[in-house]
Amino acid sequence: MNLIFDLDNTIYHPEVGVLRGVDKNINKYMNEIVGIDTDDVDLLRQEYRKKYGVTLKGLILHHNVDPYHYLEYVHNIEYHLILFRDEKLINILSKIPYKKYIFTNGSKNHALSVLSHLEILDFFEKIYSIEDLDFHPKPSDESFERFIKLTGVSPHKSYFIDDMPENITKAKEFGFKTVLISKNSCENADFCLESIYEINKIIVG
Repeated sequence: MNLIFDLDNTIYHPEVGVLRGVDKNINKYMNEIVGIDTDDVDLLRQEYRKKYGVTLKGLILHHNVDPYHYLEYVHNIEYHLILFRDEKLINILSKIPYKKYIFTNGSKNHALSVLSHLEILDFFEKIYSIEDLDFHPKPSDESFERFIKLTGVSPHKSYFIDDMPENITKAKEFGFKTVLISKNSCENADFCLESIYEINKIIVG
């Protein structure tokens, strides 16, 4: 059995605020680096997220943005001020004997920073970030196909854990057992949990 974890707003609670800092940097990047008018940034981000899954993909295709420069810029946040050792999650993960992976639309360095500050990095076999997926974000078919090829995991023997319903829907198409982390909805998932701290209710060693 394998556990495939999303990172942002899944491994930690949204109220922690990591993505607030990232979102602020994305808006700044689009305005100051790409040159998009401030009034157009929000609508364009919504359009790109709806069409491609993440803002970055739209910026690559339509604005010739260097994805590595973008990722370094938008993930320049003060992790040490908002993320700390998570004893509760450490205890939970330590009791689950299955292989665990991170599958994220974020950058490799971002994932390393988040997991390191939570002090849970050592629980994961490997991180598969947007760079590893050739900048094909979830929920695209390409991202899942590449993840499966790189890891060699069998979807039918794996749990896919994410906070985005559209990613859950795509994971089910590929045959994963799905776990949606959300307080607001329970769309299409095999299991729905309010937080990652409840994962041991459905996955036991």
